[in-house]
Amino acid sequence: MITYLLIILGAFIGGFAQSVAGFGSAVFMMLIMPIAMNMIEAVAITQVVCLSACTFLFIRWWRHCNWKKVLIPVAIYFPVFFLVIYLTKDLDTDFFKPWMGLFFVLLAIYSLFVEGKFAIKANWLGTLILSVAAGALSALFTIAGPPIVLYFLAATSTKEEYLGSSQAYFLLINFYSIGVRIYAHQMNLGMIPFILVGAVALYIGTYFGGKVVNRIDVKTMKRIAYILVGISGASTFITSL
Repeated sequence: MITYLLIILGAFIGGFAQSVAGFGSAVFMMLIMPIAMNMIEAVAITQVVCLSACTFLFIRWWRHCNWKKVLIPVAIYFPVFFLVIYLTKDLDTDFFKPWMGLFFVLLAIYSLFVEGKFAIKANWLGTLILSVAAGALSALFTIAGPPIVLYFLAATSTKEEYLGSSQAYFLLINFYSIGVRIYAHQMNLGMIPFILVGAVALYIGTYFGGKVVNRIDVKTMKRIAYILVGISGASTFITSL
């Protein structure tokens, strides 16, 4: 029973965050899920539940998706993900995790308080760096959200385009990642009840989050997204100590 309650809590908060800021479901679920189960199970269940979040939100915003701005980072993500997994299969990556978390915290603070003086560009170099970072960090730590969200914030001009494009990206890479996990035998039928409960709680969270996103402007949405990047970095830093 405790396990289900933790899944419901993490999925509801994560769904709310994903609906408002375009990402965050995995961040909040992974803050809570490892309390109730081992890391492999937590990551696998979170991956599928997050796929449902992307699906719900993509259905709502797909008309505003800019596919040209989605397919390039997706195309970069796939080979980088495979390459990093191959190169680091015998490497202890835990050493790098707190430094990565600290970097995201500092980046979020800088973006929030130096707005106008500092801006990440969605040119070919910015796209390449952030897409490679997303693929590498996903392979190492299952964290693709913070770097790629910075790309979509820079590449899109309206909150609708941002939400439609970012959810299309997460939808594609989640399908890919789930396929890899199934191939690697990291998922089993015993996870289905947890996934279903999490998906329902997450849907409720996205519903209430949708009420909020309709009332905020682009600037507010960007600030919320930067704050979630900072929360993601802080949680990564703290849990890796």
